[in-house]
This record gives sequence, structure tokens and C-alpha cells, in this order.
Amino acid sequence: MKKFIGEMLLAFVISCPAFAVPVAKFEDTDTYIRRAGEIVIAECVPTPPPEIVYDGFQTVDVNILKILAGHGITGHHRITTIYLMKPNNLYLLCNDGGNVNGTDFCSISQLSVVEIPINFNLDELNGKDLKEQVQYIFSRRLIQLEKESKPSSSEKELLEKAVSPGEQMDANVQDSQDEDYKVYSDLLMQLYPDVTQKDIFVIRQTTRDERKGLDQESAAKKYLKEKFGDELSDELIENYFKVNSKAAELQDRFGKRLNIIFVSNAQVKEIFEPRDTGWQRFYAEFPHAKGITDVSRIAYNAEKTKAFLYYRNIVSPVGGEGYYVLMVRQGDKWVIQKKDLCWIS
Repeated sequence: MKKFIGEMLLAFVISCPAFAVPVAKFEDTDTYIRRAGEIVIAECVPTPPPEIVYDGFQTVDVNILKILAGHGITGHHRITTIYLMKPNNLYLLCNDGGNVNGTDFCSISQLSVVEIPINFNLDELNGKDLKEQVQYIFSRRLIQLEKESKPSSSEKELLEKAVSPGEQMDANVQDSQDEDYKVYSDLLMQLYPDVTQKDIFVIRQTTRDERKGLDQESAAKKYLKEKFGDELSDELIENYFKVNSKAAELQDRFGKRLNIIFVSNAQVKEIFEPRDTGWQRFYAEFPHAKGITDVSRIAYNAEKTKAFLYYRNIVSPVGGEGYYVLMVRQGDKWVIQKKDLCWIS
């Protein structure tokens, strides 16, 4: 895999105006993969400012988390690149080969260093081949750049060239689902502001829309309009019933802020049979649990500035409550605007 840096530079065919270093041009994903010595996912390790070697080259410490291609090993590694890398951020890294200042992992070519969104779950790559994995990461980065609403950049143009329309659509669906988990997490953090790392949220994995006597959809819509008034639009109400016409299975994508344990309906039934000693068994198995939590699927308005969902939590045979919750986006957070206590026991 090691080559002299002179040989590596001779293979590069265009120049990057910001550096004196010749930079290999991105042609297409197949060529990108074929040229790569290794393709990995790594976290940039917080260290003193990168060491500038020469001509824009800098050495950066990374922790390789996943190897997509090549025969490298995970763990700490030092790479050479010409691109800015931020501490604690995830990156897709492509090894162009060569050896600079004692490092044998050189990321110099276009798209050899691609930032990965902070809410990315590595499990999203499961079941995809190498090309699909690379294009999927490109897609997620492209969506991130579009959300930032910055002027068109060379990176954005390259990613648009790299990503097929079908892959872009799949990534948009995944990005929408990521937003759901931000809403769920922000809701729990606001309902439980004093939560600690010891606390556990036991959440039923299948979503739930319980109306407590409002069996007819028309009655439920009328109830919501009375409780929330103009703050809850007809569009959002319609979207709520539409998305909750079918339950969904929650995934382990809540991030690291909360300790989440999923339970199935079958597990809950097993714990609570017989019912009179069910809560004793529940807290014996989950001693730091905040009870059993259920959530519905989330409805958004067209602009995705408002989110609406149902939430309930039960802590004992006579201790439980359920809410309809309206949340609004403020910057990169979702904040409770209004909640309605629709039942309590």
C-alpha cells in the first residue's frame, strides 16, 4: 500500500487553487472506489492544532471506527490531509496512498475527506454494498449542506455529481426519520430536566396512538381543535391521523443523551402476568426506569417548523398520564409550545 509521495503526486491530475499540492479530480464513485487504498469512517480526535508538514499538508489524529474497504485496522491512527477536520466530528476518509511525514494514510484527492452529519448511525450502512455505502454517506452530507443554506460550494457540486437521484431520495427519507428522534429526545429532555445518566427510559418499541374514549376520528379532531385552537392547524391535525393510521417500530437512534431500553408488546405482557405483581417485576428488571413510556408517530407541518405527537408514561397501577404535545423548532432544537393532559390516573 505504501508508495513514495512523489509517485502519488504524479498520479494526480489537477491542482487545488488553495494549495500548492496537486489534487486528484473526482470523476465518479466507481473510479473513487477503484483508486482507494482504504475507505474508512473515523472520528477526528481532539489534539493540539494539526502539524503543518509542507505545501498545505497537515497531520491529524483520528480514531477509525469502521473499515468499508481495505485491510487496515480500527483504532487510533495518524493521517495526512490538506482538508480542515473538526475535533469529535465523524468523517468518511479515503486513503490515496503514499507516505508523508511517517503517515501511510493520505487523504488528498477530492472527496477524500467528507464530513458525516452528527446524527448519523453507522447501522444505516448495514445491508449496503461498498458503492451504496459511499453514495449514501455522500447523500447525507449533501442534505446537510443544503440545510445550511450556504452558497454553492465546490464540495456540494462534487457531491451532486456523485449521488444518483435514487440514493438522494433514500437519504432524504432517512434524514426525515432522524428528525423524529430529535423531536422524541428533545421532548423527553424537557419533560425530565433533572434526568441523570443512571435514569432509564423504558419505551415500548411499537408506536401508540391512544385517544382515551375519542374512538371516532371526528371526535378526536374536534377535541384537539378545542384544546389547541389556532396554534394547531387543520393541516397538522390531518397529518397526525394520517401518519398514525399505521404503527411503526422505533429504532435505536436516540443518540447518547438518554439511556433508552426498548420493550416489545410481548415483553410487557410477560412482565405484567400476573398483573398484581407486574410492577414489582418491572422495577426489579429496570430499577432506574422512569416507568413505561409510549409515543405516537410524529406529524409535521409542511415547513417542518411544528411537530405534533402523543406521549404517555405509566409508573404504577394508579400512576400514569397521557399528553398531546405541540412542539416548535427553535434553531436546531424542538421546544414544547403547548401540551394537553388528556388523561391521568
